[in-house]
Amino acid sequence: ISSLEGNISDLNQQIETLKDNLKATEAKFEQSVEDYNQIVKEKDDTIADLSTRLDTANVTINEKLKELSDLDSKLKDREDNIDLLEKNITVLRTDLENHIENHTKEIGEKNEEIKVLSKNLKDTQEEVQQLERTKHELEERVESLQLELVEQR
Repeated sequence: ISSLEGNISDLNQQIETLKDNLKATEAKFEQSVEDYNQIVKEKDDTIADLSTRLDTANVTINEKLKELSDLDSKLKDREDNIDLLEKNITVLRTDLENHIENHTKEIGEKNEEIKVLSKNLKDTQEEVQQLERTKHELEERVESLQLELVEQR
């Protein structure tokens, strides 16, 4: 009996040791569960933060893409305006060149007319001078004839 009592006492001692070990293991398990839950919470917080940051980044990217699209549209409009202006400049340059050519031709024709008129004026002036000399000669002749007539009378 005493040996059984000793065995029971040893078993009770082992049971107490096992209970203590179980408590220690449970405490470690609870701490591990708390640590795990903390890690999961931190992971969830990090995922939520990254998700928020990703959403914000996506909004910013979409805004920048819209701005880029608007700028591309403005650039296209400006390029179209430049093309139109270049065409208008070409048309205006051609019109101006034609206008200058026509005026140059008209000026040349007017210069020819002026040369002809200048020659005609010179010829007319010479003719007037000739007629004045002839008139003067005739007047002198008339005077001379009148004097002769008077003398003959």
